Amino acid sequence: MDKFVDFLDYLKREQRDDFYIDLAEIEKIIGQPLSNSAYIHSAYWYADGIHAFAMQIYECGFKVSPDLRNKRIRLMRLGSVQKQPVIKVQRVERNSERLNPNLTQTEEIMMHLKEKGTMTHRELSIAMYGDSNHMPNINEMLQSLVRKGKVYRTGSRPSYYSLNPDAVIPEHKEEKREARKYQPRQTLNLPSPSPEIVEEYLSKWDSLEDYVAQESAIDRLFLGEFNSNDNLEHILIKCSVLNDFYSTNIFKIYPVAKHILSLNIDERLKAGDPTLVDEIARVDFNGEEKFFYSFASKYCSHHNPLEYPIYDSYVRKVLKHYRDADGFYFFNESDLKNYAKFKEILIRFREFYKLDKYNLKELDKYLWQFGKEHFPNNY
Repeated sequence: MDKFVDFLDYLKREQRDDFYIDLAEIEKIIGQPLSNSAYIHSAYWYADGIHAFAMQIYECGFKVSPDLRNKRIRLMRLGSVQKQPVIKVQRVERNSERLNPNLTQTEEIMMHLKEKGTMTHRELSIAMYGDSNHMPNINEMLQSLVRKGKVYRTGSRPSYYSLNPDAVIPEHKEEKREARKYQPRQTLNLPSPSPEIVEEYLSKWDSLEDYVAQESAIDRLFLGEFNSNDNLEHILIKCSVLNDFYSTNIFKIYPVAKHILSLNIDERLKAGDPTLVDEIARVDFNGEEKFFYSFASKYCSHHNPLEYPIYDSYVRKVLKHYRDADGFYFFNESDLKNYAKFKEILIRFREFYKLDKYNLKELDKYLWQFGKEHFPNNY
């Protein structure tokens, strides 16, 4: 019998959508110790087709975000889908090369749906990569297309996806993008992004005692008693903590908190609506509009870190550097201050450098540390 079956049954009965559980509690449920890797390697919890327990949790309808410094994991339900029985996962080698690299991932998904009519995210992963190891990333892209109205979803476990007949797939988009793409320029001699470098910086993150403790404290606030945004006092506390921890230089918190309360944001946060960041950022101060963009991205990120990567000056500098060095995607600096475009730029960055196995939170940790190291602010 599978050693994790009791924990998987526990997940099937779980009603919460977002919660932490200690590794010691998991061991009590399964009646035996977890492996040492579960305590020291974040990758143990990646649903990448290699790590069986993480894949079984994913198939039960949850994403895992490890917090190994505090010996716990965070479990986040995948959208609003129903839970399903566990499937048997085989250990396979991950193939990071798509079969049609000339299209972006979004374009290729839409092309396959146009040709096949209806597909599951497993079928799309096999069609695009030749294996099922990329199901988590394919699912993330599909949910984005569903929110944009370009793709329809029917059924659950498995869900079936079909293309909106009104959705437009641009013809010869690759040639148009080539004409607009930045030509590589003379830049700093920095290493090209790779899975090995990302892993290095993710390991470094776990050793940043002050930042890790700070993030953990903020998570307890944002994901615990003060999770909702329908109480002005709760919002004031969260805004004050973020402003202090991140030095976002908001001189008067009350108008910001009152503005957030007026937006009724909880459902949009859960859905990962990117336009919400721009709306939170624009605050009226006695008739003068202020734009607290980085603060707004942090506020949303701490409620839903997998959907809201953080914008700051370090990330901006790294993205601009690799735009100029490699021409990974054409964008103007002003595009970075439109959150939907900023998120799209990050996704293109991830695709270009074949970092598909990393979620946006992990990418955020890498970019922030890399930018802080190579593009320090001059105060």
